[in-house]
Amino acid sequence: MRVATYNIGIQQITESVTVWSWAPYYIKGSITLSDFIGSTNERRLYMVVCGGGAKSSDTLRVDYFHGPDWRHEDVFWTACGAYPTIGEVELASDNTFMAFTQPFATVSNQGQFIFLTLNTDGTFDDMIHYNADITFTKHYMGLEISANNNTIYTNSMGIGFNSLNVSNLNNIAISGTFLNSNYSNSQIERASNGKYYVVKADGSMGWLNFTSGTVVPEFSLGSGAIINNELHSASSYQPYNMYLIPDQIDGCEYDYTTDNNITCCYSYTEMPVVNTMGGSVAVASGNLKVLTDVTWTPTNNPFTTGSSTPEIYFRGDIIVEPGAKLTINDMTIYMDDGKKNILNKQYRRRQRL
Repeated sequence: MRVATYNIGIQQITESVTVWSWAPYYIKGSITLSDFIGSTNERRLYMVVCGGGAKSSDTLRVDYFHGPDWRHEDVFWTACGAYPTIGEVELASDNTFMAFTQPFATVSNQGQFIFLTLNTDGTFDDMIHYNADITFTKHYMGLEISANNNTIYTNSMGIGFNSLNVSNLNNIAISGTFLNSNYSNSQIERASNGKYYVVKADGSMGWLNFTSGTVVPEFSLGSGAIINNELHSASSYQPYNMYLIPDQIDGCEYDYTTDNNITCCYSYTEMPVVNTMGGSVAVASGNLKVLTDVTWTPTNNPFTTGSSTPEIYFRGDIIVEPGAKLTINDMTIYMDDGKKNILNKQYRRRQRL
């Protein structure tokens, strides 16, 4: 597993390091990542991998990594499906449990759904198997957890969608079935607008409406934007395609047709002006105007009231008005494409960045 650092200012990966390696017979896996824990820089990452060779074809392991340095903290072992495949992995928003699907589980101890309850430090507590179909003829693949962590939405490949009541993990109940084979090979993702999105092979994207029992089409990504993760049938080795949907990060929405994949990140990370520095700066039409002589430092600038902010993200122009001088010390300012620093012509035109 590698961790990469992406600099949105220069739109490049600036660092990539290997933090963990598995034995070569672990060939299929999926990850889930927590939000930041409270006001800290701590995050939690869980990786589920399944054995793919004769030595470990029935073994599944779940590893826990603790950010920001991604230390390996814990591991959990259990049985893998007859043909080692992980469908989708998700983490509850309150970090109390994680869940994943095994589309080709064939006996009870493998589990079509596996839940791992978590301790407060992120380590593993207990495991719960749940089999929604006791005939083991349905292949449950996609999985998403509701915002209140009481419901799981899932799908069975080629059939349709269900919801699971997981408010009590010792008494799970399945309900809410509706048929829609077109979208049933998709992962399921809860977006920032509260909708649960799915996608089909031609790139059509819609959201689940369990009230009406339908998938409501919203827009098309185009077939070229769809990523297929091929799974294999447990009976005939015929391929099934699982259509992947990425998690929304940095405020991104599910609209890739604008050909502007950085705008969302600027919008999410943009810092508001919270300090006029005694009237030396002002905001007008989304731009920042420097009105008098002023010096910006990491702890004294328009974007902070005292905390250190050496990196600034701002979408407008920074305009130095006639007669004013702006000095910026020990800071980096990231601006949106096409935006710039403007020095209005008059007597004093000095600027140091």
